[in-house]
Amino acid sequence: MGGHETHNAAEPYPAMLVSALTLKEGLADARAGNRADGTLRFYRHKLVSFSTFVQEQGVDQVADLAPRHIRMFMDALADGHTPGGSHAYWRAVRAFVRFLVREGALERDPLRSVRPPKVDEELLEPVEPEVVQALLATCDRSLVGLRDAAALMVLLDSGLRAGELIALNIDDVDLQSGAIIVRHSKSRRPRTVFVGRKTRNALRAYRRVRPSAAPDDPLFVAQRHGQELGRLSYTALRDAVRRRASRAGVPAPTLHSFRRGFAINMLRSGADIVSLSRLMGHGSLPIVMCYLRQERGDLVGVHAARSPVDALVRASGRPSEWARGTCASRPIGGNAHGRQRVSRLHHRRTPCSWAAELGQAQPPGRLQGAMPISGPRG
Repeated sequence: MGGHETHNAAEPYPAMLVSALTLKEGLADARAGNRADGTLRFYRHKLVSFSTFVQEQGVDQVADLAPRHIRMFMDALADGHTPGGSHAYWRAVRAFVRFLVREGALERDPLRSVRPPKVDEELLEPVEPEVVQALLATCDRSLVGLRDAAALMVLLDSGLRAGELIALNIDDVDLQSGAIIVRHSKSRRPRTVFVGRKTRNALRAYRRVRPSAAPDDPLFVAQRHGQELGRLSYTALRDAVRRRASRAGVPAPTLHSFRRGFAINMLRSGADIVSLSRLMGHGSLPIVMCYLRQERGDLVGVHAARSPVDALVRASGRPSEWARGTCASRPIGGNAHGRQRVSRLHHRRTPCSWAAELGQAQPPGRLQGAMPISGPRG
């Protein structure tokens, strides 16, 4: 499942049992392929269920695995899982089956004739700015308060995953430039992200209450009664956010919603999608697009600023009766006479004729501050 060495399919391959040993070999292959620890845990959890199920169906040898067994497994999942949950199992099974095919344990990929679960596009909710402000308002000047404030601000300002945040060491952060080196990313590829002046100030305040911390010490640490207990864990960070939300009287945001908030706010501020993809550590633009949930208000604003007809009116400075909505023409009916009027209207209302009606005495070309009118562009 991501390794590089494969068995020579031309040679006879010893029969492989659908067992814990087979799964162990698959996971070892994935680990050799430099899969992240979280991915390995994901595979292990899903594939244990799959292995148990197919053995209950009488499949003892991997070579006996057929498309119908996978269909039965996916059908059984549908009763107690969402489409997204079922698709997660599908992805794990797909990785395992591909490993078996590469190893020669399966002559043919049984998934080729099995349709994957259909998952509707999900709108990923970003953390709301008002919620972040409420959380920060509960952070006092104590050691834990300064830590939580700095962590929340870094999450929102950098787009880091929660796991990447807690893996940071002190010397990974340049408080002068705001650059943060991410050494432990999901993709295993280091990258650099940045935070702004306000967030750097919050980090300085937190650093000042830890004067004895060494450069290679964890940036964020667990605290109890003023004593450091080691690197802050994911669970501890999540619980800290929940406690802040309870004190503030707001719904507790998920840690990942800060990453979505970073993405949508960067987009609204004019960041291009390629730069955003690099900052977020994604190698695929479609993945980044999943984070960018544009609400209706965003689209209304985009259209209001870029409306083609409004641009024509602004360029002319003299709106016609059509632009003012005062045209006294009778409603167009559905009869033949009405259809003829529609045809004549279309020929009279081409972009060039609109420009002429709006007072443009210039030849077809580019209107000042408006769209090209030299002809259709597709």
